[in-house]
Amino acid sequence: MADSWLARGIRMIEALDAQLPEGMALDDRKRAIQAEAWRFHGGTSWGQKVWPKAKRAFFAKRYGEKPRAISGIPEGHMSPMERLMANAQKD
Repeated sequence: MADSWLARGIRMIEALDAQLPEGMALDDRKRAIQAEAWRFHGGTSWGQKVWPKAKRAFFAKRYGEKPRAISGIPEGHMSPMERLMANAQKD
């Protein structure tokens, strides 16, 4: 069975993380791992797109980092089309 880019990225990040010292600060750890991103994606657009997702998944699992919130869109916000559809259903 073929491996997904995401699974390969997470495995590579796990291997890189294992090589870093235990007491290293989280920000320094992220920078060190990001410096090796080119080895994973090799300049391919898909690899560059998947690498950040793999990093977020790894750091959320290993260090309990919460996923980024979608900034700028408040909870419960409705687009103009959604508002029109909601108002139409009320009538």
